[in-house]
Amino acid sequence: MGQLARQESNTNLLNSIKDGGQFRHCILSGDKLMREELVRFILGPDNIIYPDVTGRAQGRGCWLSGRYDMIEKACEKNIFQDFFDGPVTTMIGPEGQTLAEVVDAQLSKRCLEALGLARKANKLKIGFDKVYKTLQNLSEKSNTSELGQRSSIVLTSIDASDNGQAKINALGRHLVKAGIDIVQLRLFNSTVMGNAVGRERIVHTFFEKQGTGVQLYSAAIKIATYRGIKDQIGFGSSGINFSNGASAD
Repeated sequence: MGQLARQESNTNLLNSIKDGGQFRHCILSGDKLMREELVRFILGPDNIIYPDVTGRAQGRGCWLSGRYDMIEKACEKNIFQDFFDGPVTTMIGPEGQTLAEVVDAQLSKRCLEALGLARKANKLKIGFDKVYKTLQNLSEKSNTSELGQRSSIVLTSIDASDNGQAKINALGRHLVKAGIDIVQLRLFNSTVMGNAVGRERIVHTFFEKQGTGVQLYSAAIKIATYRGIKDQIGFGSSGINFSNGASAD
């Protein structure tokens, strides 16, 4: 896969988790998107709007593009009131969090829970040395027919050292240019990542999209999309965008 193909495939990384999904319309932008690209909201009996990040809760619901800024715009423009045709209020978190902040917290929780499950299933490579060695092995196989096409992610803590980050990036870019589907995301600090797997801290971890790693892959992509976080590997470009670029100005 060349650079152009890589950039095109990264126009929407959520394509990799769309198989078998269903379409819904965003009530703000009007865009028809896959469920994985959206966040569902339901109207409670108290006329309060609650997020349903599982997409399976009972009750009358609606869908919004799964991005923090879209949730904020929906609240600012009273979209929920228009959709449900009556006075409604949006959920406020226990510490006064806005609806957009509550969604972020819930998506983060799902991702960290999936990280813990992947750890229990022994699907994670944890620590700089193990991650770097894994990437080196992938690099060596990229020149042979041994390498499969399984997608993978390197999760790097937001407080990782510049030196370690640079080394991971260098190997990652080599893999990308060789046509390997790998991204690097910085979603949480090392303490939060560590707590999710029963360790004091984690700075780097690697996993593939297989087994319990599928759930983690989807959860990581979804929270990255929601926060507008870019792939740290992809040619160092600012053009990699996890969402479809929908807007509602």
